[in-house]
Amino acid sequence: MSGDKLRKRLVGAAVLLSVGVILWNWLLTDEVPIVLDRGTRLPAEPVIPRFEVPEPRKPADVAPVDTVLVDAIEPAVPPPDGLDPRGLPVAWNLQVASLSSAKGAEALKHRLQSGGHKAYVETTTAGGTTRYRVLVGPKLSREQAEQAKREIDRDFKVDTLIQRFTP
Repeated sequence: MSGDKLRKRLVGAAVLLSVGVILWNWLLTDEVPIVLDRGTRLPAEPVIPRFEVPEPRKPADVAPVDTVLVDAIEPAVPPPDGLDPRGLPVAWNLQVASLSSAKGAEALKHRLQSGGHKAYVETTTAGGTTRYRVLVGPKLSREQAEQAKREIDRDFKVDTLIQRFTP
């Protein structure tokens, strides 16, 4: 048999097999009747009373205010120790170095971290020049910051700056 005849016979057999499967399924399966539940009833629509919202009106016994005096208001309770007047924690950073090379800043950061310090790099741009500041902190007290300054200055032969940490 040539390849063309064999191919035609195989296609024909596949078509007959497919038709047989479809007919077999159609003839031998029971159709499940669709049952509609006609006994379900919706509840009655709820009664929501209508109400009127009065138009806002200006009080007659209050004088208008021309200026806002928010800055002049003192807080009624002073903030707890360790918090500034805005309620943010007071913390301190140590600026170990300000470098022009990101690679050098990362190397110094890793040396500080291997020495047990919480060091990170902050990128700043001023006058078109990018600087990489290597910082340690934050420290929750000025005393902790000064102690860390003495250790870092001694171990790394630098003169660190203590500055207020701002998140």
